[in-house]
Amino acid sequence: GTQFQELRGQVALSLLAALALLASMLVLRVRFEGYVRERQLEQQLALARKVQQDLLPSQLSLCEELDLAAACVPAWQVGGDFYDAFRDENGRVGLVIGDVSGKGIPAALLMALLHGAIRARHWTSSPEDLEAASQSLNELLRARTSVEHFATLFWCYYDPLSNVLCYVNAGHLPPLLVRRLQTGKFDVHRLDDGGPVLGVIAGASYRAGRIEVQAGDVLVLFSDGLVEATNEEGEEFGEGRLVELVIRCIDRSAAEIREAVLAEARRFVGTQPLRDDLTLLISRVVERAVQPESLATVGAAVPV
Repeated sequence: GTQFQELRGQVALSLLAALALLASMLVLRVRFEGYVRERQLEQQLALARKVQQDLLPSQLSLCEELDLAAACVPAWQVGGDFYDAFRDENGRVGLVIGDVSGKGIPAALLMALLHGAIRARHWTSSPEDLEAASQSLNELLRARTSVEHFATLFWCYYDPLSNVLCYVNAGHLPPLLVRRLQTGKFDVHRLDDGGPVLGVIAGASYRAGRIEVQAGDVLVLFSDGLVEATNEEGEEFGEGRLVELVIRCIDRSAAEIREAVLAEARRFVGTQPLRDDLTLLISRVVERAVQPESLATVGAAVPV
């Protein structure tokens, strides 16, 4: 009887051990599947991030009259902010900054749709073409996205022959054109002509704005992730701090202004994480290099 009880106890212990092992294996399997799914999601996010980065312009040396620099810092691994810069066949330079609603992969997909639609349209020839293209983009987003998805957009083109900047602001934070006056004071133009955000109002109309620029002007395109960045006290970075910083750096290159703004934003937020994507595009108008006339043109040697 005693041996039977010992045997039964051993069997019971063995069964409990087996059940415990089985439970452990089930837990490991669930965790492993979760780990695999997490790794797959990380790989998909990394791929989406690479695709998104590939959509940004690879170089910003587009014309000798504009010194350009930009940065896009997503709050998530992928985001809805983007910028673009290119030169058309007539020598005009197109500049774009956009911010789509939401975060993560859905926002990135909408961003890619908007980016492709912008590149597919001809809008750098005249103010009328820019207005028509804005209306077309609005209807595209209304047709292809749900009601809660929309986008803000500022896009413009610069004509180096006339030194005129033509733009449409579709609900985006107004870019700032900072200019030093002959008196030594500074003038700040907020470029707000345009219309409503894209993808919300059926048949919305857009009005192009025009402004003449001159050497030394600095145009600052930015997303709300910059001016709405908050520090540990809950204070926002704000437009005023951005203007003061650009004025202090106005004689520096576009890249130096960009780095100064990013450094100040990082210092301001401290340990606080970004709540939204931060995008910045700096354009500084520079003096066109004077080309010496050729001997054939003037018929005589150019004095040294």
